[in-house]
Amino acid sequence: MLSDLYEIKFAENGALALEIIRREKLKLSLVILDLHMPELDGSSLLKILHSDIELRRIPVIVLTAEKGAEVESLRLGAADFITKPYDAPDVMRFSRG
Repeated sequence: MLSDLYEIKFAENGALALEIIRREKLKLSLVILDLHMPELDGSSLLKILHSDIELRRIPVIVLTAEKGAEVESLRLGAADFITKPYDAPDVMRFSRG
């Protein structure tokens, strides 16, 4: 779905995601972030991204199934959120922003 329109980068955990984001920061247009990841959770990664002047320009869309996580994600700097379960049209709508 998105791979037809964008170059997609995947990370198995939050630490690897941060490494990719730092390395690809000038190429990235959007980060879609799951709050539940091993090694470095999504909330911690979101805090790091929002506090870094070079990385905060990249919009972050948070995926969550937790009640109340939406507000906390926005407070931490997320541009928006998608509630799980989600489908392809949800992701496409946010990715075209």
